[in-house]
Amino acid sequence: MTGTAAFALAAPSAALGHTQYSTHPEGSYVQVDGHSWMKACDRDVDGHRVRGWYDHWWAPGSYYQTAWAPSQGCTEPIGIGQLRSFRVCVEDEGCTAWKSVS
Repeated sequence: MTGTAAFALAAPSAALGHTQYSTHPEGSYVQVDGHSWMKACDRDVDGHRVRGWYDHWWAPGSYYQTAWAPSQGCTEPIGIGQLRSFRVCVEDEGCTAWKSVS
């Protein structure tokens, strides 16, 4: 018996795990699916860039950033793995508090 198997990296969805958000008061946000996927979204065209910050269980206290989100758009979802905590930052407006991934 012969056959082929195809493997694909799944796109982030609620099916992958618990979806959580960190939302800035001005409306921009970071979305996390499970402990593995993250994207940052900018809700405004105001010249203030948006990105997510995160750390891992295997390197607590070592912080990383997503790419800048396009105005009124989101970054491509990135696979992070073992996500520990996250927040969203808006340029010239500040950051939200760190949120633990549950």
